[in-house]
Amino acid sequence: MKPTPLAAFFITILASLIMLLPGPGVCQTSQEAHVSGSPNPVGSGARALGMGGAFIGVADDATAASWNPGGLIQLETPEMSIVGSFNQLYEDRHFDQNPGASGKYGLSLRNLNYLSAACPFQLLRKNMIVSLNYQTLYNYNKRHKYNYQYNNHVSSHSDLGPVIIDTATDTGGARLTKYDSDGYLKALSPAIAIQVTPSLSFGITLNYYHPKLGSKWDTSYFDTLNGTLDLEVSTSVGGNPPVTSHSTYAVSWKTWYHDEYRFKTSLNPFGFSKTSYNFGFLWNLNRYLTLGGVYKTPFTAKVAYKETFQSEEYMENVDDPDDATSTISPYTVIADEHQEIDMPASYGLGLACRFSDQFSLALDIYRTDWQDFVLRQASGREVSLITGRDKHTADTKPTHQVRLGGEYLFMLKNKYIVPVRAGLFYDPEPTADEPDDFYGFSLGGGIANGPVVFDLAYQFRWGNNVHEMRLGNEIITQDVTQHTVYASLIYHF
Repeated sequence: MKPTPLAAFFITILASLIMLLPGPGVCQTSQEAHVSGSPNPVGSGARALGMGGAFIGVADDATAASWNPGGLIQLETPEMSIVGSFNQLYEDRHFDQNPGASGKYGLSLRNLNYLSAACPFQLLRKNMIVSLNYQTLYNYNKRHKYNYQYNNHVSSHSDLGPVIIDTATDTGGARLTKYDSDGYLKALSPAIAIQVTPSLSFGITLNYYHPKLGSKWDTSYFDTLNGTLDLEVSTSVGGNPPVTSHSTYAVSWKTWYHDEYRFKTSLNPFGFSKTSYNFGFLWNLNRYLTLGGVYKTPFTAKVAYKETFQSEEYMENVDDPDDATSTISPYTVIADEHQEIDMPASYGLGLACRFSDQFSLALDIYRTDWQDFVLRQASGREVSLITGRDKHTADTKPTHQVRLGGEYLFMLKNKYIVPVRAGLFYDPEPTADEPDDFYGFSLGGGIANGPVVFDLAYQFRWGNNVHEMRLGNEIITQDVTQHTVYASLIYHF
């Protein structure tokens, strides 16, 4: 039915208004943190990884500055160490309504995991040690790509006195959503430990962050829809019977967002709000048992944040090619401000048992208060970086890790020491509600000859039906598998 002049007028107005709206599901990004792999702040090093991360009660190499600085006192000679890492992450995504979008996607990362120098000494008849460490605490690397069919229905009713308008729009088509995240949170970390008594030592690590140290994070978001928009308008004037008109438009929407984060802190050693600290102790209970503990302070990271936006939108009436509208927005800075990120406290206990000079076992329990992981925007709005929603609407729970590991040392020709390590762990990730369950195991080994020690470790970590999220008209889940390899080299002077 050909629309009346009045109905055609309202169709034109409505189509113009639709063009002013963003594409389907597109809005200013929620600044949700996407952390690749375990987001829990645990530690570094091939030896610890080979034992399943059960290292708080062991902590007898230079990476103790990260795990438990109280354990640094066990280093008897000056040493330097370097650790490299390789990560392979796979996410197998499940779409019920759009099975064609299901599939496995991978991400590979290589990185300098740890670099350190340590020097023990005596002062006032007390054994002490200082170390300087460069470490990777978090990585923000992520890749998402979704191809799926999008359908959306919107209806409205407007009573303008003598004129009553009812509208209905049905939008559908092929939609592509891509999300890329690149970056790390890295720290320069001086540490010191002191042996208070022959069986008890304490240590502290200061973590200093700066963009020049590699502490930065960039995200890119791209969303496009190619399909149709069916517009139905029912218009009634002065109580007369309504006149209904229908138009179909070919539509194309494209939207880009790019976010930049640059972490900044102060060198002020007393500025607890601007740096983070690791406090640790190591207590030799007897000749067999050692108890370790660590507390990693919450802190507020200063962030320079910048967000840019660009979009393209096109609509064409399939019955009237002259009825077409195109809008291209310029590359626009929509946010350029200083923000704050509240990092949560985390703490744990570790118990190690040395059955002999060759064989030992260790058990760790570790908690992170992810409900306090919050972004504070310049406007004062506080956003949960787990859910991407306002803090007061989030119901994120803390996570509790459990790690068990062991080590056995073989002596070869009274010259070489060959360690064999293994571990199991439960390592949940935070969500908007109850944590997602992740499990894993690790294997490790190495060789020591004189002043040189080489270690290698492999870890496999998995979670099924995790990372639940809403995309389009359905909720998707993922099966995640992660392969991690650490290699370390230590030289004792």
